[in-house]
Amino acid sequence: MDRPKPVWNYPLISCDDPLLQKAYDWEFPTSSLEEGKQQEMLKHILHVTACWSFLKPLFSSHGYTLYRSTDDNPWNTYPEPLPKAVRDPKYPYARRGYEADEDGVFGVNSGRTWAARDALGHDVVIKIISDADNPSNEFKVLQYLNEEGVRSNPRNLTIHVLEFLTFYNLVFAVMPRWDSAFHADFGTVAEVMQCGEQILEAIGLRDPSVTRYAVYDFGGSEIYPREVSLRDFRANPWFKFSNYGLPFRDGPFNPFAVDFLSVVILLQCRVRHIENIVPAVGPYFDRLMSYDDDNRPTAREALVDFRQIISQLSASQLSEKISTHYWEDDGVVYKKAPLKSTYYK
Repeated sequence: MDRPKPVWNYPLISCDDPLLQKAYDWEFPTSSLEEGKQQEMLKHILHVTACWSFLKPLFSSHGYTLYRSTDDNPWNTYPEPLPKAVRDPKYPYARRGYEADEDGVFGVNSGRTWAARDALGHDVVIKIISDADNPSNEFKVLQYLNEEGVRSNPRNLTIHVLEFLTFYNLVFAVMPRWDSAFHADFGTVAEVMQCGEQILEAIGLRDPSVTRYAVYDFGGSEIYPREVSLRDFRANPWFKFSNYGLPFRDGPFNPFAVDFLSVVILLQCRVRHIENIVPAVGPYFDRLMSYDDDNRPTAREALVDFRQIISQLSASQLSEKISTHYWEDDGVVYKKAPLKSTYYK
């Protein structure tokens, strides 16, 4: 017997709703993660979903049709039947990894993001980035990275902001819809090394001749004066050390070095599994994984060293097919478990 579909009790939204005044209140409340707080989480999810629905006419007036939620899960969203998706999107929009819209699910994992499609059929992601009356660092960083001179810099490997919109007291950034860099499988050593190189440079169906990568989330950004030393600067910003298995730093630390170490931890898991084909990546990551901020190479130095490894690879190494996708610090290498990617670049 089929299980009955759930019936969701969405709240009615008005112009006076408090969520329309505070950008970061759209995130999940941390208290809802505690045991026994599932109802609080569900109530917040339904409230946020109803607010996005309330904003649909405003986005429509700017040419954006928000994705619709499914009946069984408010966080699984799909494009509306119209407008139809553009068949061959061009950069900065991503190549499509699917044909039918029912395969183009956008799973919402933050209350501040929602997908949409513009009048020409390009799929985009809209993110709430700031209160209008109190600009956030995320808003300031995105404004800077998308200034004309900065945007055209070939080393600017951050996501394009197509436009900023302001409704009520909320600022929205409209960006092309790109999927996670690691959702689609890598096929060859060359594809893995290209991904690693571009991620290092940004800080630093994957044919290197057509694939691009971009940094796209600046929600936890800090802004420091240009003249600070990347080696000697110390501060005490918020940083979720536990996300990377790092010990908590009690007191000021070098935020640039710690930020780079978090990238190294991510990159090692996604690149070192080809060590059997490219032995040099093992000692390379061993050097970068030093927890001594003063002795660890900088991101610039790491990029130079990584490019040196690439330059010494033979054509047969670069074209070698790979059957693994992940490395853990105990040396375990995981075989491929293909993940479906709807959009990739």
